[in-house]
Amino acid sequence: MKQLLLSLLLAIGLPLGAWAQVALPDSLPTNPGPDKGFVCGRPWLGPTYEPQPIRRFTDLPDSIQRRLLQHLRGRLGPVLLARLDFVGGARVDLPALRRADAEQHSTGRHWTVYSYYICLALRDVLSQGRPYKSGMALDSLGQVGEEIQLPDVVREPDKGVIIGPEQALKLARQYGLRRFWWGRRFQQLELAYQKSSGTMIWGVTRGTVRLRHRLERDVRLNAHSGELLGRSSGKKWTGW
Repeated sequence: MKQLLLSLLLAIGLPLGAWAQVALPDSLPTNPGPDKGFVCGRPWLGPTYEPQPIRRFTDLPDSIQRRLLQHLRGRLGPVLLARLDFVGGARVDLPALRRADAEQHSTGRHWTVYSYYICLALRDVLSQGRPYKSGMALDSLGQVGEEIQLPDVVREPDKGVIIGPEQALKLARQYGLRRFWWGRRFQQLELAYQKSSGTMIWGVTRGTVRLRHRLERDVRLNAHSGELLGRSSGKKWTGW
């Protein structure tokens, strides 16, 4: 019901100041999508330790659920939060991991291992034909160790708008991204988060493979405003 309410409010264009009146959802819908079993951001911790899979949002401890939802709302706002699905995750038992490392005579890991790894998807924005996914990592108390790869919409509301792949392709054409006329042609549209600017970026590529060469033309767009950020072209040898 809360998801439906948020969708209706978005459709009628409720002013930004009114979003604060929308209640915080008490859960995230679980949707593993076509990549069943795949968890974005899941760490490889070696052959002697396998993290425990988390298949549903409600499999997380209640305190972790609450902290995660509070953090996401404080960053994304309720509208973007309402568009997220829980894809999956993993829980790392840190004492068990240390014991496994000791048995292998490991001198320790040179990066921080967190207790919870979460994979979320923006269900209505497709990147390379699949919902855009981002991983997060939380410590044992639910504090964020690795941030979600989505912009801080509460701080910069204009970044709550993310154009879809069809519009990105249309804009790329307007900016002069031409298709190749012969060869084994291909096209790619990939959405990515640029951490330095806190901005979503569309990369649109058109290319062809001919006579053992791969030719590409690329355009990079601001996924919020549609602004052209750059373009490039290249030729690569694909081998015999």
